[in-house]
Amino acid sequence: MPKAYEYDAFISHAVEDKIPIANELCDRLQKAGLKIWYSGRELNAGDSISATISDGLNQSRFGIVILSKHYISKTWTIREFYHFMAREKEGQKVILPVMYNVGLEDLAQKDLTMADRFGIKAEQGLDHVVSRLLEAISKEKDSEKKVKHGSRRWLNIGLAVSILLALGYVGKTILTKTSEKPTIESMEAAVKARVAAMENTILTTNLYNIKKAGAKPTTIESIDSLYTAFKNMKSYYRNEYEFNNGLTTVRAKKNVAAILQTDVEALRPANAYGLILPQIFLLQKGQSVKYTLLNTQPLHYSISESRQLNDSTYSILVKYDNNIRLIEVDLTFAEKASGMKKHQMLLMGFRHEEVYSLLKRKGIWSLTDK
Repeated sequence: MPKAYEYDAFISHAVEDKIPIANELCDRLQKAGLKIWYSGRELNAGDSISATISDGLNQSRFGIVILSKHYISKTWTIREFYHFMAREKEGQKVILPVMYNVGLEDLAQKDLTMADRFGIKAEQGLDHVVSRLLEAISKEKDSEKKVKHGSRRWLNIGLAVSILLALGYVGKTILTKTSEKPTIESMEAAVKARVAAMENTILTTNLYNIKKAGAKPTTIESIDSLYTAFKNMKSYYRNEYEFNNGLTTVRAKKNVAAILQTDVEALRPANAYGLILPQIFLLQKGQSVKYTLLNTQPLHYSISESRQLNDSTYSILVKYDNNIRLIEVDLTFAEKASGMKKHQMLLMGFRHEEVYSLLKRKGIWSLTDK
């Protein structure tokens, strides 16, 4: 059953595009009967900007993305784009792109995933843009209604199992209602909720640290020069590694390397820490240097195996690709040659393979780390 959203759409845009297009687009869509999340209307004095926008992203069915040269040059807008892209799945459209004074070449230079989408051209007029958006949203809503109606019909003739997608992430447990045993759909829904919860944790943590530090985007070349200066400093040194997947925390180079099946000591700016086109922020500079890299590429996962352990427990194996979502690096320079410098690396995301147990308790299946 499709999730119920508070808003029909979230308008993701650069602030420079408010007056030229975003404000009027919001007005017209609202007059057409849509409930729109728009930063110019939903943010109030005293609100936490990052938290309020995060809520808006999660509570909106569609993401209307106004792609412009301003949009693709900003970190915050790109994050909104990837948030919606992470929610897309086969057969369900989330992102509705509007091309505003930007070409496919510009998008391709920023990210090929942006260019590989059919966008509504704003140059054809706002009437055309609004009409196409309403058409796309209406089509998706009709499709979802058919799915919902079909599910009810199957239930009425008793040919399907009742699946209640009451999912929640509480501490270390994800819950999903079920009947006698977990169906493929309920397993996939539980894993999807686990992924969404972890991605949200990573995004929230990263935004908080960036806001607290007043950090700005930087380049791989900039952090490479800082890293090289740290490596070339002659002194005693200490390396610390930590991996967190939201369920467990693993420390020490040997343990982290084993879990991730990666030579973590080889991760450095020269190879972008193994990430493709990461978003990079310099949080601190001086005797102590701190920077963070956010994986902008979509996460892929699949349930490759499931088996029943006993009447109340199932085991499922989930495989992840592009699994490291955030890397945070702390470099502490020694105060003098006889002192000690320290290199700390925190990796957040998922193992390449994670095994979960589905435990049935009082009619509820609980997804936990095994």
